Amino acid sequence: MPRFASRNRGPAIWLSLLLLLVLILATLWHLDPRVGRLWLNSARLACLTCLIALPLGTLLAAAIFKSDVPGRRAAALILVGMLFVPLYLVTGAWDAGFGIQGWHTLSTNPHLAHEPWLAGWRAAVWVHALAAVPWVVLIVGASLRAVEAEIEEDAATCAAPQK
Repeated sequence: MPRFASRNRGPAIWLSLLLLLVLILATLWHLDPRVGRLWLNSARLACLTCLIALPLGTLLAAAIFKSDVPGRRAAALILVGMLFVPLYLVTGAWDAGFGIQGWHTLSTNPHLAHEPWLAGWRAAVWVHALAAVPWVVLIVGASLRAVEAEIEEDAATCAAPQK
């Protein structure tokens, strides 16, 4: 029997998520409408960030931790280094490249006739998502390493097409 199969935490997780949802809704019910909009904007930013960061981070984690791709150790070191860069520096770097007065925006459009690549919601979601990717890689990679080899082999043999 696998070592994680003895515990069933499904109901506890769903109950805690339901409790969190009730707490958020109760808090929003008694708040000023402006604060409620701020909560909704924060939830929107978090959801859109997760839509980008989770698939990209999972793909990188699988490439780094479960394959023999050349340069995976260097990629892992770069991602670990990215964990320690503050978000305001990441934002400044993206803004310097693709913001209103970024080098790419000014070199392709000196008169700023169009909106730059990174502005508004698009910029907030992109910067937060790319800042979250190293964390996703670390968490998913740690869980990929925790899986025992026998379980992976059993899954591979069960998923093989039957003749």
